[in-house]
Amino acid sequence: MTAQQRGRFFERLLHELLDISGLKPRRNQRPMGEEIDSSFIHDGHAFILEAKWLANPVPESQILAFRGKVEGKLQGTLGVFVSASGYSPDAAAALQKGKSLNVLLFDRSDVEDAIDHGFTEVLDYKFREAAERGDVYARYRDRKPPSTPRGLRHEDPQQFVILLPDEQEEEIAQYVFSKLVHTKSTVLLDIKGGVVETQMVRSAKYLTETYNVLALCDEQLLPDGDAELLHEMPYATLIDVPGGFSQWRSIDPENPTTADMDLLTTESPGLAAFLRLAQAEIDRLANTSKTDDHH
Repeated sequence: MTAQQRGRFFERLLHELLDISGLKPRRNQRPMGEEIDSSFIHDGHAFILEAKWLANPVPESQILAFRGKVEGKLQGTLGVFVSASGYSPDAAAALQKGKSLNVLLFDRSDVEDAIDHGFTEVLDYKFREAAERGDVYARYRDRKPPSTPRGLRHEDPQQFVILLPDEQEEEIAQYVFSKLVHTKSTVLLDIKGGVVETQMVRSAKYLTETYNVLALCDEQLLPDGDAELLHEMPYATLIDVPGGFSQWRSIDPENPTTADMDLLTTESPGLAAFLRLAQAEIDRLANTSKTDDHH
């Protein structure tokens, strides 16, 4: 299949997905000399769509050119850019510089999920994420919670996920929390490092469909309003850790995961306060969230 044939096949596939979803698509529009792959209507919004299947990720320049097409249409028109080859690292960020958001980015995984779940299901998710979080490249696949069922009996193990912004802090976080909850046989912990501050709320939101979530980070580094959102979630909590776990690693840098916990808490009032708060939050979540289903 040539690149041109591949592109036409991709356009036809997307047109079929739009048509099956009742979005009344129109293909190959050419207003005033410019080319639009497709257009459709959903929930009173007009969308124009451009699809690419290139050998390399779509660069920022093509995304900005498409945004220009969208801005030249009736006010309120939105754009959907679909790339089977992904996007360059700066493509999504380019859409968020200095202008209102009017383009949603779909990748190959979104198309695959649209085949399984319907185009409108995927579009609605991405539209809401862009409206609420400003994320124009929120992949539908990332929203799916783990498959473990939420409806646990009161005596079943309590599942906790700890979110950390720094992957290097996973080891010491595991050590600290294993000591913290070692007497609680009903608590199981999973440490997830590398969750950047701007993604803390979204990660916690979908993990709470299955788990209790402790988000550990420096509250001052969170975007405005995110700390309040985390505190308001019924099955998640934010624990402020100014400076991260590195402050405790530095007490015994040679053996951070074999250090005496009593010594650490004696030398660091901050760690002692953190442990008291973390234990209280674990107890609160464990006692209130697993006797019934989440919803």
